[in-house]
Amino acid sequence: MAEAGDGELRSERRQMDDSISFRCMARDKSRFKKTALRLGFPSLSAWIMDLMQTQGGLSLRLRRVLSGQLGQIGARLAALACHDLPQDVKVEASALANEVARMQDNLMTGLLDASETD
Repeated sequence: MAEAGDGELRSERRQMDDSISFRCMARDKSRFKKTALRLGFPSLSAWIMDLMQTQGGLSLRLRRVLSGQLGQIGARLAALACHDLPQDVKVEASALANEVARMQDNLMTGLLDASETD
């Protein structure tokens, strides 16, 4: 482990030696923290850093979370298509599973820009 004065590079976190602050209402700060945790970030700071680095776009972390959720939906649809159901329902479930898989691929390769408006 690097120690002070040994010439070793510090971790990225230890190299951050400046801060930014702004005023907000306590309820807003609480809401921001809850949002950060709900989105899978360990802290409000981590969420803000991620937003800044992606300039408000969809970050890799959020792409992974969404991709995982899409994968779960696709797997459920694919499993549904294997059940003893009318053929038209099986075909539709299978088609939906394929569409979810395509969305998942596009999300991870960046082809789907969630920040664009129609």
